[in-house]
Amino acid sequence: MKIGKYPVKHSYKIPRLITDVFSVGLAIFILSVEYMFMTLYEENLRTNIGENIDKLAQADPTIGWKHWITLLFPAAVLAVFAVYLVLVLTSHRMSRLNITKRNAQKVRDLYALCVSLCKIPALMFISEMMMITHNKMLMSDEGWFSVQLVLDLVVIALLICVFRNLMIKATEPVQSAEENTVHVRAVVKEETPEVPAPETKDDTERS
Repeated sequence: MKIGKYPVKHSYKIPRLITDVFSVGLAIFILSVEYMFMTLYEENLRTNIGENIDKLAQADPTIGWKHWITLLFPAAVLAVFAVYLVLVLTSHRMSRLNITKRNAQKVRDLYALCVSLCKIPALMFISEMMMITHNKMLMSDEGWFSVQLVLDLVVIALLICVFRNLMIKATEPVQSAEENTVHVRAVVKEETPEVPAPETKDDTERS
């Protein structure tokens, strides 16, 4: 596995472990709710509609099988984890980043954590959409729009932007200490020794 052209190790740190455990919990919740819906669909439908369900079934033949469409949500959960594994376990060129041998492992860890965190709002989006679909199939008056659906997409976009900036900072070229050092050139001025002036003898000096 490589980041850029440098090989990196598959490290598994605590923050990513926490997000993966939480993601598995969300996946189990989605699958259990879907299982309950499938097993209790007809009973819940009779509770909401009453004895008119037979007349409704004659008017809308799809009412007897359309609840199987909700199996798309467990499939979407499996797709999220499949995409996560592919993104984390494969190599990435990341040509727009200044990848070096020194920062390749750090960039890979940031990328893996970002992908792991993005699973959480993605699974919450699937969960909310599943709940809305279940209620609509049970003849509820709930609309298809939900604020949580928008917030989940916004959170995913914010996570991508934040971690992209972190990876850019991690790959910024580091100035060497020699470049940051102000070179002071000391110039030593050699002082030439003073030559004593020759003594002038008085011509009139007598021996």
